[in-house]
Formats: sequence, structure tokens, C-alpha cells
Amino acid sequence: MPKAKKMKALSDFCDGAKFLPITKSFLGVVAENGRLDQNQKIYDALEEYTLAAAGQKKATVTSAQALTPEQLKDLTAKLGAHVGAGEELKVETKVDPKLVGGFTVAMGEDFFDLSLMSRIRQMEQELSKPV
Repeated sequence: MPKAKKMKALSDFCDGAKFLPITKSFLGVVAENGRLDQNQKIYDALEEYTLAAAGQKKATVTSAQALTPEQLKDLTAKLGAHVGAGEELKVETKVDPKLVGGFTVAMGEDFFDLSLMSRIRQMEQELSKPV
């Protein structure tokens, strides 16, 4: 699709969605630079900056099965040790059955993988090494 047609479609979309002019302009710059496929990363980075400005830190916990309220409370308390003084921890949970068991935690630039799937992959790598 020609770039001019993409820009027109984006402009029409922003107008229809009643975006603020600054948002429309920002998306236009992103589109002009061929980075519309990076929207999720841009959103995540902006959210992280916004939370940091509000004294909050976000942790995304992805587990193989939904966590019970007690499990979530215990995990939140343990994750609190990784939060600076004066920061509030905001925990978001997701479920991904592909993890088989356990969970992963993404918190800023830190990533903790305590899933069964990662252990299985480690074992597969060890077993595939030549003797």
C-alpha cells in the first residue's frame, strides 16, 4: 500500500476515534518512520514512564493456571522486595497454559522465569549435547 494512502487511512482513523491532535501527530510520526508495528512496545514504554512518575512499578505475572488470592498475595509480598522505597507495586496477572506449570514475572527490565516449560527446554538442551 502506498505511504500516502496509509497516512490518509491513519488520519481518518484518528479523526473518527476523536484522538487528541497530539496523539494523532505522534501516530503520524510513528507511521512516517515505518514503526506502526512497534505500537505495543511504545505503549509499554510510555506506561512504564507514567507509572514511574506516579511512584509505581508494574509487575506482570504470567502463570500456567490462574493464581489463587493467597498465592497472589504471597507473590506480591515477595516481589515487593524488588521495589524501591516509596514505590507502589502494581501487579497484573495473565494465564498462559503453554508454561505447563509455574510462572514468569516481568518487572521493568527484570524477567524471572520459574516456569516448567523453561526447565523442560533446559533439559532438552542438556540431552541434545554431544557426549
